[in-house]
Amino acid sequence: MDSKGVIGIVLCGIGIGVMLFAASAPWYTIHDEGTVTLIIKVSYTADKTLYPDKWTSSVTVGTSTSTDSSDYYSKFPDAGKTPKVGDVHNTIKTMTLISVFLAIMGIVLIGLTMFNRIKGSIAGWLVILFSLMMMLTPIIYWLELPGAIAGDYSSANKENPCPSFAGVKQSSGPGYSLSTTCGPGTGWTLSFVSFVLVMLGGVVASRIEPASPTITTAPSGYYVQIPDYRP
Repeated sequence: MDSKGVIGIVLCGIGIGVMLFAASAPWYTIHDEGTVTLIIKVSYTADKTLYPDKWTSSVTVGTSTSTDSSDYYSKFPDAGKTPKVGDVHNTIKTMTLISVFLAIMGIVLIGLTMFNRIKGSIAGWLVILFSLMMMLTPIIYWLELPGAIAGDYSSANKENPCPSFAGVKQSSGPGYSLSTTCGPGTGWTLSFVSFVLVMLGGVVASRIEPASPTITTAPSGYYVQIPDYRP
């Protein structure tokens, strides 16, 4: 059995595990930090964490903390009427399932290569193609999420905290000062890692050489008599 095939299958398998873990990890965070003047000036922090299937929030004013969690992006943020952020995350969930399916197909192709059912070069390039399709998941998220957040906050008559996918926004007014940091979470980063692992599996698989045919030789000490041929 070609060790390259085993390595390729292991890499694709790890890629599947990483993608499944990414699906349960946070993909985006919005962190607010500043001060609020009520009677006295107190510190203020707030976090919104976006997962593929839910979002959570935590607000701390002084020493008082409140938390919230929702499986419905129609409630994001608070009074949003057009859950565009939810649409983006529904798309991500679907694409994650497709990515897992493609990685499984990659394992099947590498297995067929190990049994000489398909050439290693063909299987390898197909697996690499699958990995490139998997890469679309974090790229689409990066492209679509800022506009979705802007739309949901606009429908709730609130100021958009994240004009870009990653960055820091400063704001201030009577009685408050605020710094908002937006950026990708662990899940988004791991989705890239899974793509790289599956691609490496395809590269390794493309180097699998066809198994040499088995040649059987006669045991030592034996001979075959060839009849004399005369035309």
